[in-house]
Amino acid sequence: MITPNNYYNITFFVNGSSDYYYGMMGSLYNVIYIGNPPSNGLCSISPLEGYALNTEFTLTQSGWRDPDGISQYTFDFSLDDGVNFLPI
Repeated sequence: MITPNNYYNITFFVNGSSDYYYGMMGSLYNVIYIGNPPSNGLCSISPLEGYALNTEFTLTQSGWRDPDGISQYTFDFSLDDGVNFLPI
């Protein structure tokens, strides 16, 4: 479980298969910091109803506070149940 205010060491390992690079192993790690989540914000969409590809929807956000400082928010959407995401 990921909890706020902690550093996490993420390590990736790759092992050679029996066909290629047998017995070889590589690894890479990266340390990331997970701060407090933002709070007290609101996201809204207008209009509340419409038709896909026909209605122009507007997403807005306001009031978010982040003790660690908000550097960037992005909005994405998926057409394949969350496998791939596209920016809005």
